[in-house]
Amino acid sequence: MFLSILAVVLFLQTDLVLNSNRAGYLGLSCIPFLFAFTGKNSIISYLTGLSHHRINQVHRFLGICLFILISIHMGFMIHSWMPWKQFLAQQLALPKVKYGLATYTTLCLIVVTASWPMRKFAYEAFVVSHSLFLVFLVLVGLHTPYAMRFIVAGVFFYILNVLTGWCIKTHSALAQATVFEDRMTRLRMDKHLPHSPGQHIYVCVPSMSLIQWHPFTISSTDKNSLTIHARAVGGFTKSLCRWPDNTPRRVILAGPYGESVNVGRRMDVHKTVFVAAGSGLAYIVPILMDLLQHRQTKSSIAPVEVAWCVRDPDEVQWFQEELEHILDTAHGFHESEKEKEDIELVSSDSAETQIRLNIYYSSLSFEDQESIVVAAPPMTSPAPRRHVLGNNTSTTTSTTTTATVMTSLNVPFSGDDRVVWIRERLDVGGYTRSQIEDTPENQTLEIVGCGPPRMLAQLHNAVAANEQLSGCRVDLHTERFYM
Repeated sequence: MFLSILAVVLFLQTDLVLNSNRAGYLGLSCIPFLFAFTGKNSIISYLTGLSHHRINQVHRFLGICLFILISIHMGFMIHSWMPWKQFLAQQLALPKVKYGLATYTTLCLIVVTASWPMRKFAYEAFVVSHSLFLVFLVLVGLHTPYAMRFIVAGVFFYILNVLTGWCIKTHSALAQATVFEDRMTRLRMDKHLPHSPGQHIYVCVPSMSLIQWHPFTISSTDKNSLTIHARAVGGFTKSLCRWPDNTPRRVILAGPYGESVNVGRRMDVHKTVFVAAGSGLAYIVPILMDLLQHRQTKSSIAPVEVAWCVRDPDEVQWFQEELEHILDTAHGFHESEKEKEDIELVSSDSAETQIRLNIYYSSLSFEDQESIVVAAPPMTSPAPRRHVLGNNTSTTTSTTTTATVMTSLNVPFSGDDRVVWIRERLDVGGYTRSQIEDTPENQTLEIVGCGPPRMLAQLHNAVAANEQLSGCRVDLHTERFYM
């Protein structure tokens, strides 16, 4: 729509070869809107409810429109002067034209440094070069006095956005770091920041950099606390791994942002499945915890299953504390349901149908053992138990209150029969297909996934290929992260 209006106004009853000023004026008209859609805390976001992602997309779109219009203005202007060399030299010597060329050069530099490779691999250069907008505004004001009204409006919106962000969405806190083998950093802030499952915040550590703001998913299992997990994949996150132990640092937070994700609210839910890869579990954890807490006040007992893919078992330590909290909450839920409704939940199979955590790993760890043997939980009567030993399974019988299958390795969740270790790569498509096939007709299967694009594509393809064939309803929500 906006492009159509620009095209009509630009080309209607005009000859850009003879007079390209119309393109220049249309470019100037983009400046107030460009600055109105600047930043994560745009006043437009509060007035319209648009997410900051959409606000940023509009900002980029307007920036491209400005660049194209100014390029048309300058290109046709110089093209009309080219046949007359002496006239061209005279025009290029005018201060107005010099300021115009300097304006266009500054705009080109801003556009080039705002490209995706620069934002990903040279974020500091992107931020510094974007501050050249002040130089751009000064130069365009010197180029033509008609630009002043647009400049004043743009500066007004920019200041309004900055004040809105700092007064409403920006917070200061002290953070403590826990570093896991220089591969993952967990930050815990002493700030109570109201948030919902699935939301994220932007974090700035002034002692490391004053201009770097990076988004992280809120991975807290408690809404009264604030925790994030940062995997070491780039310059900033690798610097976090050098955070000294037991050393609090001041951090600046912006947010929270993003939509809340709530599952397990429907009465026809047959099962809720979570699929995550690596650090993608940070997105899953608060959603799963919110689901379990919601069920403590409801009668729904639909089972929950988590499939988590890791490269090696050591990565489980990244979220071990959060997962233990989740398993404890689920255990409390079972007990409360048993007390209220006298539901029989004695057998291990019944417990597994409530919540099950499948951990898929593809490489060895824990002193490079060939398999992981998890201790069997205490039992008071003989009962067959299934343990995953690499790619094999075995059955043992316990007759006392002491675990009969022990391990000398410090394996997380030892003795919890709801946690199954599987040494193989997860076939996302096959796993999703089996979950859909096990869902009765007219029932709902909820799937929440977080991982790299390839994994999510397999999830979407499996749901699209099997949902109609099974007759059930599949509610799929995915979140993508980049490694």
